[in-house]
Amino acid sequence: EVEVEAKTGVEYEYSSTQCTVCEGEAAEFLQFAASIPDEYLYNGEGKAANDKGKYGREDESHCTVLYGLVGTDCSALRAALKGCGPINMTLGKVSSFENADKPYSVLKVDVESEDLHRLHALIKASCECQVTHPTYHPHVTLAYLRKGFASRYVGDARFEGKKLTFSSLTFSPYEG
Repeated sequence: EVEVEAKTGVEYEYSSTQCTVCEGEAAEFLQFAASIPDEYLYNGEGKAANDKGKYGREDESHCTVLYGLVGTDCSALRAALKGCGPINMTLGKVSSFENADKPYSVLKVDVESEDLHRLHALIKASCECQVTHPTYHPHVTLAYLRKGFASRYVGDARFEGKKLTFSSLTFSPYEG
């Protein structure tokens, strides 16, 4: 059964749920990110005043299940997940994405998982949430890079085919 664990951190507009990669398995992601030269990293310069995110290298490897939960009460989430089994995922290649209104590229590892898509839909249907991303694309973020540098890493297959299994879901309240 999937358990819900609470987490604190940076304040955001909404609460979220994520599968947090355990320390041993996260080492590969962190090592890859550490190999990226500092001058390629985006560290928040030029960001909007209301953009409270953390940038540079990701220091906590995770795969977001749903960002956009309203409030900090996770009782509906716990009830929705009762009886859910383990969450299985398979990693893909390194890829990236950009938003025209953001001054950075997100370097990430693609994730394939029917379990994640099922949980995403279940949480969205069971809990009060604001849809911030209309299409769910599970991934593990490696780093935030200055635009133009992500292409150097896209297609790297070092994580491809690796399988991860989670028995817990982390709930991160928006208030930190």
